[in-house]
Amino acid sequence: MARRPTIQLFPYLQALGPYLRRYRGPLLRGYLWIVIRSALALAVPWILKQAIDDLTHGHGERIGMRAALIIGASVTSGIFLFLMRWTIIGISRKIEYDLRRDFFGHMVGLSVPFYLRTRTGDLMARATNDLSAVRDVLGPGLMYGLNTSTTVIASIVLMVRLDPVLAFGALLPVPVLAYFVSRFAHETHRRSMLVQEQYGELSNVAQENLAGIRVVQGYVQEEAESLHFDVMSREYFERNMSLVRYRSAFTSTVAVLTGSGTLILLWLGGARVIQGHLTIGALVAFMSYLSLLTWPFISIGWIISSVQRGEAAMKRMLEVWHQQPEIVGGAAVAPARPGRLVFENVGFSYPSESLLFAGSASGATNGRAAATNGRSVTTNGQAAATNRPSTAATKPPSTGTVDGNGDGSHPPAASPRPVLADIDLEIEGGTTVAIVGRTAAGKSTLVQLLPRLYDATQGRILLDGVDLREYDLADLRSRIAMVPQDSFLFSDTLANNLRFGREDAADAEIEEALSMARLLDEVQEFPKGLQTRVGERGITLSGGQRQRMALARALLKDPPILILDDALSAVDKVTEEHLLRTIRTAREGRTLLLIAHRISTVRQADQIVVLHEGRIAERGTHDELIARDGIYADIAQRQALEDALSQDDPVALPASAGDRAATPDRGRA
Repeated sequence: MARRPTIQLFPYLQALGPYLRRYRGPLLRGYLWIVIRSALALAVPWILKQAIDDLTHGHGERIGMRAALIIGASVTSGIFLFLMRWTIIGISRKIEYDLRRDFFGHMVGLSVPFYLRTRTGDLMARATNDLSAVRDVLGPGLMYGLNTSTTVIASIVLMVRLDPVLAFGALLPVPVLAYFVSRFAHETHRRSMLVQEQYGELSNVAQENLAGIRVVQGYVQEEAESLHFDVMSREYFERNMSLVRYRSAFTSTVAVLTGSGTLILLWLGGARVIQGHLTIGALVAFMSYLSLLTWPFISIGWIISSVQRGEAAMKRMLEVWHQQPEIVGGAAVAPARPGRLVFENVGFSYPSESLLFAGSASGATNGRAAATNGRSVTTNGQAAATNRPSTAATKPPSTGTVDGNGDGSHPPAASPRPVLADIDLEIEGGTTVAIVGRTAAGKSTLVQLLPRLYDATQGRILLDGVDLREYDLADLRSRIAMVPQDSFLFSDTLANNLRFGREDAADAEIEEALSMARLLDEVQEFPKGLQTRVGERGITLSGGQRQRMALARALLKDPPILILDDALSAVDKVTEEHLLRTIRTAREGRTLLLIAHRISTVRQADQIVVLHEGRIAERGTHDELIARDGIYADIAQRQALEDALSQDDPVALPASAGDRAATPDRGRA
């Protein structure tokens, strides 16, 4: 039988302690304004009591003074209400800023393997919606909580002072209210957690569809994905409505209980006035204090709901905050001119863990399934919605423990087969090494081990005789620039994208890098030149322009080790040859690692390494590998054959493998 989890007093919100202590002084001032404002508000019924008693006893000359006191107390109370809100809400905004800065800083410091097991949309929800929920606790939640507790305690004290017997009778519903509050707190936390998880799922669906809009439109799936989003949105709506219904029921219960207190007050208070134990003024003051308690009692529901929502949100943020970088650096300083690279029996397997923070990921899957079931597919493949589905299946801080069974993660899957195995390789400084192989041979994975985007799971990599893991991570990466095939550009100006690796680069240096990448003339033709803004991921540029922009950014960094991971696949052969020639001659002593599919790209390399199923199958120069007549020669032969066929050149077809390989390439494998 599963053990019911124990409920601690806001264990996750306790992690906010350091942030609250940072603003201890302003918080104390804010609480002082609350006390003064509450005292002024509570003084009004007491002054009213005195005014009514004066009238009863024929002292009408004091009414003007009492009225002036009431007006003065009300106006001053309004002033301190402004100060109270300005101080505490302002502090909540400052803490929100601190939290957002620290949370984002923590996320960008996490290693790449973490992002393989998480979803971007869910992380965005945690950094935005969840953070806003925490801010609501620190702002309105804290302010109303302090104000409510102060008002309730002071009102009860004054009621007891007026008439203990009447106070006891009027407060009889309070124990029942306390019972409902305890039940409400637990259930609100559960429902708030479901709402937060579903918001993460909804954000992820939106992010994926917007990022992949060309795929969605290319496969004519607009209606299907809209239907899928509608299913997820409806589930989010239903979970919110469930929470709203529960809040409303609690508020109604509180109203009934406070109303019953008023009935008891009228019945018992009237009797005590008739018996002479209580004045009419005291009864009016008593009713005023009970009326002042009505809003705090009703607001308890909102406060608890806000706190529980913030607790659920903070739990989700802590799930990320408790993740630690898997790749950390040492203390050694990387050499300014790195020399020899040595791979010693290197092996690598990608992380086998399932998706982290899955939460209601099954709801996302079921949502897509529901969307699929709610549409029909016509003969031309276009999805047409036939039924509107109702709902999908419902499914830093050092404080705050995240339960391993409650964070939504799944047990690790079986270990996959190694992507790389038994890699023994030596690369001399200042040489050009090409890495070739068929698709999924492990080429990109191999070079990603150098800047330690991943760490080898077997063996080690040495740079000038020192294990890469012993170097300071930032220092090591500053010596390396890697240009991937799928180049990423920020939605910013060309100049800022180029300065990403060197913020202090002058315009002249930028133009030189663009010239080396054969992109300067094209940039100068843009209406705003370097200040031209590119769309998200550089969508306004062509594939070749994006690749050359990424290359120019790497050249501007001027790294001693440059990695080109099929980074010239979108440019023509003539441009590619010019770029490679420029790169080789631009800096003496630069080590160049080159991954390419075109044999013409790698034939001038000092050493060519052929990977096959994660292992080194061949190595040598171009001529040596052609003479060996192995995998490399086969790739060269196929490319030569494709070139011949593309040119409809029957004379070239019978040529030998070596001759065909020597023919300039014009295609890609």
